[in-house]
Amino acid sequence: MLLSGHGASRGNALGRARVRLPHALEVAEQRIAPAKIEAELERLHVAVEAARGEMHELRQRLHGALNQEVGEFLDLHALLLDDPELLFGLDELIRSGPYSAGYALRVQRDRLAKVFDGMDDAYLKSRMDDLDHVIGRIHAFLQKRPPDVKGMAGEILICDNIAPSELAQLQAHGVVGIVTAGGSALSHSAILARSLHLPLIVNVPNVLQKVADGDVLIMDGSDGTVTINPQAQDLRDYRVRLR
Repeated sequence: MLLSGHGASRGNALGRARVRLPHALEVAEQRIAPAKIEAELERLHVAVEAARGEMHELRQRLHGALNQEVGEFLDLHALLLDDPELLFGLDELIRSGPYSAGYALRVQRDRLAKVFDGMDDAYLKSRMDDLDHVIGRIHAFLQKRPPDVKGMAGEILICDNIAPSELAQLQAHGVVGIVTAGGSALSHSAILARSLHLPLIVNVPNVLQKVADGDVLIMDGSDGTVTINPQAQDLRDYRVRLR
């Protein structure tokens, strides 16, 4: 079976699929006891600090491999993690509810999304993607859910979308390519993938439904195609392309 999307980062890869279904930020309303407010604020601040540390580590790891645009993106995410409007709003929600940190994060995200959706400037509106990436990392640390990258050497990740902060981690653990259901060839993730020479295909319809864990895949980042469980001739053609 052949699927087609948009080649966002050139290169060929052969490997088994690792399918990751999306983690939506859908946190049910949860109130906490007033006596637990300070502990919940501390839990939030620890998660924010962990996200900052992750961003700093990523910048250090990629030092010398970054172009100006990717460097600016990392700086933007670092600024968002220090944004007083984002952080003060979260603190206020925890205190006033009093709400859990996870629910406060969801409410604040939805509030800011309405502001961005009302903007006329397409570039500014698209910055909501950056905010979503940052909020997603804070949420992951709140849940103490580390990136699931161990044991992925030689595999191709299939996911809904990919945050730039994950790309370097995935490559460091031996992931040979990434295919996403959404995304854009103009995104920061695509720019970083090209800098890292990591094959990336984006906007592949139904890829999460068509590909199963363990399927053998051939991906061609140049023409945006993904071959599922290739036949012998497909494998021969792939090896010819590598010469």
